[in-house]
Parts: sequence; structure tokens; C-alpha cells
Amino acid sequence: MQYKYSQIDKRNLNWFKADSSIGTLLEISLSEGTIRGLSPFTISMNYPISAIAGRNGSGKSTILAMAACAFHNEKDGFKRLRRKFPYYTFADFFIQTEDEIYPEGIKIRFQILYNKWKKSKKFPDGIGAGYQVRKKRQGGKWNDYSLRLNRNVVFFGINRIVPHSENPTIRTYRRAFKASEEHGWESFSKDSVERVLNKSYSSFCYKVHNQYRIPLVNCDSFSYSGFNMGAGENAVIELFSTIYSAPTGLFLVIDEIELGLHPEAQIRLIEELKIVCEKRKIQILCTTHSSSILSSLPPEGRFFVEKIENQVIITPAISPQFAAGKLSGENSNEIDIYVEDDFAKLFLESCIENEIRKRVNILPIGSAEALIFQLAARYKEIKKGEALVIFDGDQITKTKTLESHFFKAIEKHIDKNAVENWFKNHIEFFPGRCWPEKWLLERSMEGDLNEPEKWFQTKNGELKDIILRGLKAGKHYEFYSISKELNLDLEFVIRCFSHYVFEKNFQYFEEILMNIKNKLK
Repeated sequence: MQYKYSQIDKRNLNWFKADSSIGTLLEISLSEGTIRGLSPFTISMNYPISAIAGRNGSGKSTILAMAACAFHNEKDGFKRLRRKFPYYTFADFFIQTEDEIYPEGIKIRFQILYNKWKKSKKFPDGIGAGYQVRKKRQGGKWNDYSLRLNRNVVFFGINRIVPHSENPTIRTYRRAFKASEEHGWESFSKDSVERVLNKSYSSFCYKVHNQYRIPLVNCDSFSYSGFNMGAGENAVIELFSTIYSAPTGLFLVIDEIELGLHPEAQIRLIEELKIVCEKRKIQILCTTHSSSILSSLPPEGRFFVEKIENQVIITPAISPQFAAGKLSGENSNEIDIYVEDDFAKLFLESCIENEIRKRVNILPIGSAEALIFQLAARYKEIKKGEALVIFDGDQITKTKTLESHFFKAIEKHIDKNAVENWFKNHIEFFPGRCWPEKWLLERSMEGDLNEPEKWFQTKNGELKDIILRGLKAGKHYEFYSISKELNLDLEFVIRCFSHYVFEKNFQYFEEILMNIKNKLK
């Protein structure tokens, strides 16, 4: 179903695109060259937490490394223990043996929202979204690190979940650790960790030695240190200790954010991070293989990256279900039919006969924009197979815009007319010029409702009142309201209405069904 935005989601969306005080990273573009097999691409961030999913080798970690190198810092800027500098360079991430070729001929553009640009015609008051460029010419070095905007950046790699007991250096110092003085942020870190792990610590502190530290907690009258913690607990403690000990406006880059945590804890982690992002104006860019992480984020925070024919396709606002299917390699039927959400999938399934259902994959993607990017990916594939995108009816007035986005997404084309014809042959729209839920309910009230009243066992006229209240529940939330009032399973209610309306309005579906059947031939 459609993602339901919480109040914290709405507040995060608002401040992220409006607050220019921290140097918000809005976009990363590789405009020239290739890095670790990544060809030119663009990824735009619209929410404080952005999670990138994709198969191994798709380039997720490379994008993280590029993001970590977007900013510089003052000499006394925040840095994690054992780091020499309070900023990152490409040499921190792109390391080669003598047998490997170092990336050259690279141009990376970072779009940053900032309030202290040099005043110019573009920025008369010094405020706005501007670009900074990092280049590496053939045989040269990366340009002008010191000219980057200053911002505190922290990178968490996968080595964060290596237990202290498996670190030979820390094990050597196990008897040398002494209690650290408190700095005031420890209680905030403790509270966040407790909420994520669903634990209660009666005490929390760090013990330190030189550039090393190890947590010590008391839980259920039992004291234990990082030597005896699970990898996930250690990682969460270090994450929130870093967040609260750093100044506000931190940019966090995290590889495989879910490591060490079970799905329920992953969900609580994202919810807690949403809170601290708003309070401390933090931006997080992470990678993930977890559908629990993706489902906890609004569409603006989800991306899927894949490489097709040596080109990079980044699909924004991807649905967690579709991402999970992509990662598992599930795709065996004759036609892939892409729709926006689970409602559209249930609606379509109820309108096609079983002989067709068993030959197609109906895949909820996430948004009209995500549908365009996925269709572009299918166009680029060597073995395309058959595919069809069915947009919600309210998108039909935006057909030209959708086509323009499609041309932009495929980047290169030889025959414009051929590409245009391919696009038109692979899209359809659900009936009506509004979203499917509204169209379905309005059509259902054109009949006498006697049949669905029997299915739902409602009194005469009661169902119509329930439908009218559902129509007032808000876009995409109509059937949540109706199923709640009927005290019936949401999916059952959707299928019943879909079947009822389809039987009485078959003519509206003929073009869609004909397109599917022709592709099956």
C-alpha cells in the first residue's frame, strides 16, 4: 500500500529542502569518466535519510565514497577517534595495487544548498543551491580539496561491526582502559540506543585508552563491556555516541546500515534516526539490502541502483517489495507489468483472468517517476523481454512530461521516432483522470450496491455512507477507512470493489487488456 507519512516525515521533508545553514548535499553527479565501473549518473536527495539498495557490485559503496568526499573541514573539525584528518579524500576509498589502474579523467558535481556562497548574480544574497566540482585529469591529482565547503562528515564502513574481542590491538589494551570523563552527551546516546534495541541500561559510559574507547553498560543488574556485546549493540552505541558528540549539521555516510540488527530493530533504528535528523539537522546517506529499512523510509528516501549494458540506472522512490524482488532475482513470467503501488496491483489482478495472471508479473514500483526509470532500464537491456507500465489515471494529462523524463533517463538514442513509438507502445493508464481508488469508489456508487452489500453483510444504505466517508479520508487512504469501518481485511475489500466495478465497466479496461494479450502473443 501507499506509504503513510508520519508527522516527523513531514517535518523532515520541510526542513531538509529549506535549511541552507548546514550545507545540505542535494545531488551527486558523475558527469565524466568511470569509477569502479560506474558510468555517468545523477542521484538527487530530497529527504534527510537516503538509502540506496542494489545487488552486490552495482556501485552502492562507490556512491557513498563519492558523497563522503563532497566536503572539507577546519583543522579542529569533528573527527572520529584514530582518524588523522577531520575530512575525507578520494585516497581514503579508492586504493589500488600496482596492477590496477587509478581512475582518471573524472568529473564529479555536487549540488549543495548553502547560505554563504560568494555573492554573485546567481546568489545575490549568498543563499541557494550551487555546484562544486571535483576533477581528476589524466595523470593528474584531484583538484582543490581545500576549496570544498566545510562540513563535519563521518563515514561508517562495515568494519564497525567487528567485535572488540576480535580486534587484536584492543584486546592487548583490555586491562589499560580507564573510565572516561562525561561530556554531557552520554545520556542522549543511552536513551536512543535503549529505544532502538528495546533495552534498559541502568548505567552507560565509555572507558578509554589512547585513541581507543570501549562502551561499558549495566543492564538487568549485570555489567558488561564492548568485549561481551553483540556486534549490533556495539555498532548502535558507536553510531549514536558519534551523533550526539558531534556538532549539529553532521553528514553521516553508512555502508549497509542494517548490519548486526534484526528487522524489528532496523525499523526502530530508522525511526530514531528520523528524530535525531530533525533535532540535530543531520543528513544520512546509506546503503542497504534490507526491505525493512526501505519500508521504514518515505519514497523520497529510497533508491535502487543497477548496471545495465555498462550504464547506471538509479530508480528513485522504489517500492520495498520491488527492490526485494530485484535483489532476490525473482522474475520468471512472460511479461513484467509495472504499476505504482500495491493497490494498483490488486486492482489489476482482479480485472484479468487467471490464464493471463499466471503468465505475468505485476510489480509495484513506487511512483510515476520510478516507473519511468524502470521502463528506461528495460529499454536499455540487451534481452528486453516484454514489459508494460500502467500509470494511475491522474498521470494521463502529464503524458508529454513522462515522455520527456523517459528520453532523459535513457540518455542516448539514435532514432527519436522509434524511441517515442516504443515508449507509447509500453505505457497504459488506469481508467479515469484521477487516482484509481477514487475512480473505483465513484464508479461503484453508480450502481445499486446490492451485490457488494451482500458480500460485506451491511444494512441497506449503510455501505454508501461508508464509501462517502472513505472518499473524504484523503488521497490513497480511502480503502483504509472503508476496510476499518467494515471490520474486514483491506485486501479483501479492494478485490471485492475491483471485481464489482470491472464487471459493470468492462469497456474501460479493453485497451489495457488488449495490450497485455498482444504482448503475450
